[in-house]
Amino acid sequence: MKPSDLKAVFRITGLEGLVWDRMIYPGTDGSISLGISPAERHGVQYDVVPSGKKNHAAGWNSPEGFISWNINVPCPGNFELIVNSSAAAGTSEIAIKVGDMITKGNFLATASWEEFMNVTIGKVLIKQAGPVIVKFHSNNPKTWKALNLASVTLKPIK
Repeated sequence: MKPSDLKAVFRITGLEGLVWDRMIYPGTDGSISLGISPAERHGVQYDVVPSGKKNHAAGWNSPEGFISWNINVPCPGNFELIVNSSAAAGTSEIAIKVGDMITKGNFLATASWEEFMNVTIGKVLIKQAGPVIVKFHSNNPKTWKALNLASVTLKPIK
């Protein structure tokens, strides 16, 4: 046997929420957590600020533009959309587009910019496995208020 005849096989574990080749993969529970660092900006301005274990978008003051993530969905199904944000300026309307489905809802006012809150925006059906684009944007520019966004989570509904 020659060294060129040998093959090595590796099993890699502990990569939940991995961002690989700009694609975000689910954790072991099937949830897909979309943090602010891997988000792509499209005409929106904010500062990326460290907060605890993850960063957040601070000072997203304008309703113009959106952010997006590329995710890999291993199997189709229904997902709950959960937004983690702070909004001392007040409640505002948002829209989250997952593939071709749009879910509209409100992020809620918080007592301060440092107080982050999880808010369930709604549910979405992802019809097939594979790559999906998720977009987060204002639903109504006239009522937009500034927000700090930490994450959007797609949690499978069992």
